[in-house]
Amino acid sequence: MTPTTAYRLAGRATGAIFFTLFGAAWLSLWLVGIQHLTLLTEAGVVLGALALLFVSAWVLQRAKQVPTAPVSPEEAALKKRHGRVFGWVNAAQWGTIFLLGWLLPRLGYGQDMVPAIVIVVGLHLFPLAHLFANPIHHLTGGALVAWALGCLLLGQQPDLQAQAALGAGCILWVRALAGRAGGTRVAFA
Repeated sequence: MTPTTAYRLAGRATGAIFFTLFGAAWLSLWLVGIQHLTLLTEAGVVLGALALLFVSAWVLQRAKQVPTAPVSPEEAALKKRHGRVFGWVNAAQWGTIFLLGWLLPRLGYGQDMVPAIVIVVGLHLFPLAHLFANPIHHLTGGALVAWALGCLLLGQQPDLQAQAALGAGCILWVRALAGRAGGTRVAFA
């Protein structure tokens, strides 16, 4: 069953919102890590996020205007399944993050916390790529995992966690832009 255009459009916009917000959080963490969190630098992150969110809100509004046929039982079941699996994947992600937050410091690896979380975030995108039939999630997840592993392989630099956060934030914002580009194309179709 192929989802409707409105459903796909709303899904892309919603995904872009998540990528924007979490990207902003990672970029803010980077600013904290390099000790450059000021009103001006955070305003830059907030303005960037607002610009990206504005486009997502426009795409969401456009999705509401797309004529839709009545929802078939198959599409209703697909949406319900998507929601359920999405919830389980995210519960597993957050559970793993909390477990790492508890475990890594006790094992003497607290300094590797941020790259480890970036790896978990990247890995959680792989089942979502399959679930939503969105192959670009594989690319995004792979980029996050590769970036975090690269940070870990470079050794214990003083700003290791900040570097991991910067890369995660940039990757998520680039992904948000890519999602908006696809969503905007569909919105104008």
